[in-house]
Amino acid sequence: MISIFFLFSLLGSASCVRRCRRVGAGSAILQSLTEERLLLAATKRMRGSSSSSSSSMTTKKIAASPFLRSQRDRRSDTVVPMRAAMQESLLTLASVDNNFVLGLEVWRLAWPFLLVWLLQRQMPVSPSVPVKKSRAQWREELTSEQFKVMVNRGTEMAFTSKLNVEKRNGTYTCAGCGNPLFLASQKYDSGTGWPSFWDAADSNAVEQTVHPIYLFPDFRTREVRCKQCGSHLGHVFGDGPEPTGRRYCINGVSLDFKPDPTAPSVAAEDS
Repeated sequence: MISIFFLFSLLGSASCVRRCRRVGAGSAILQSLTEERLLLAATKRMRGSSSSSSSSMTTKKIAASPFLRSQRDRRSDTVVPMRAAMQESLLTLASVDNNFVLGLEVWRLAWPFLLVWLLQRQMPVSPSVPVKKSRAQWREELTSEQFKVMVNRGTEMAFTSKLNVEKRNGTYTCAGCGNPLFLASQKYDSGTGWPSFWDAADSNAVEQTVHPIYLFPDFRTREVRCKQCGSHLGHVFGDGPEPTGRRYCINGVSLDFKPDPTAPSVAAEDS
């Protein structure tokens, strides 16, 4: 899904470059006017040697006639400010257009990353949880991998947890506060590489919160947290077995297992 965002970003960048070329016409017009003025000035200098006599006579006539002198001054006072105002307007227009295109280009490049960042946002831990601990306390009590998953809401590598292949009867508890979360009788092999359960131990075991980025493949997907301390456990999906049709996909580092020595193992019951 992230690669799709990058593809749209590249397409938007190409479109913005084409628009930048179109909007840059103001700068091109200004440049062409400047080049035209330079060419006219050079042409006048080249003709200066041949028309020096005629121009000097014209200058003398204008200087001798008050009427012609006033007409020349009036035209100069009108045309020169108009040219300066037009050039200033073109410069301002080119500057505004370039700034707009630059801002649009930055937005087209940044929006996929902004969207992913927003979709990754998760609700903070409720202040009403019974077990409250600061980040410093969690860091002292948990391993670095547990802290990454339970506090920073990360995900462990698949097929790395020993609890994924655990077959004994017992109870899976929260590694942060010891709250009973899942029963061995609710565990099944989902083939995903993480310990999976089709239901929680009871209503006080876990709570579910919305994690926006997981809603795209399955709108029923929710983040799973310990209801006592708010630690991140994993996610619950809507592709589990009966009777609930739910799959609680849980990180092994978020769990502790307490075996029941009086009951036979699940593997023995299956055999």
